[in-house]
Amino acid sequence: MFTERKCCSRNKKIEYDVMNVSYHKTKEAYETLKSQMKRIQARLAQYSAMTQMLENKYKTKQQAVNQYIDEFVELKRKMAEIEHENNKT
Repeated sequence: MFTERKCCSRNKKIEYDVMNVSYHKTKEAYETLKSQMKRIQARLAQYSAMTQMLENKYKTKQQAVNQYIDEFVELKRKMAEIEHENNKT
């Protein structure tokens, strides 16, 4: 009876130790994952800000190119009108 209790008590102690180790490993893994997620979120925020900045630069440059194209078309139209007037006479 005494050895049976001792054995049962020893098994419970071993089981407790295994669960305790598992708990600490799980907690450590969770903390590692949590810190990695924070770093990833920070990088994502940086990439998002950079993407927004690049999109704004692209839009500004595209507007300038479109303005130059519009000016070119207008000058070409005026040139065609002047040539047409010169050819009439």
